[in-house]
Amino acid sequence: MTIAPAGAIHPLDRFVVNAGESHVYGFELEGKYAVNHNWDLSAGVGYSKTEFDDFENNGVDYSGEEFQFARNWTGNVASTWRFANGWFLNGNVSYASEGATLLNTPNTETDAYALVNMKVGYEQDNWGAYLYANNLFDREYVPSASAKTPPTATLFTAIHAPWA
Repeated sequence: MTIAPAGAIHPLDRFVVNAGESHVYGFELEGKYAVNHNWDLSAGVGYSKTEFDDFENNGVDYSGEEFQFARNWTGNVASTWRFANGWFLNGNVSYASEGATLLNTPNTETDAYALVNMKVGYEQDNWGAYLYANNLFDREYVPSASAKTPPTATLFTAIHAPWA
């Protein structure tokens, strides 16, 4: 995991350390259903529970905290229509629940979000061409955050997900 070193004056000052002991468990389920020859539906859900059992660094005890950037729930639903001439259209919605961002730092949990994505393409034999529209409604969301040392404000960054 990454930690801001004591006395860091810049929010990007970080270093990597290993936790003494931790655990993670969860599951993923995914399914696909062919409504007919042209139309497929798919959905997936994932759950993870993370926790540091024994982790102390520079006198700060992180035991009992969740892993950084680990979201408890993720999910997606998608629909694909394939035309007889090789063209297809796909739409999907992806979801991520709130997540812990900075350890031992209040008010840095990221909010849950859902994104709508589309893909149109053409496939023939062993090749294909695709056009993607990710985050179709241009939703701003915060996948991660970093904090400056007090008393300055918390700095949040927003990016768009590159996945479909």
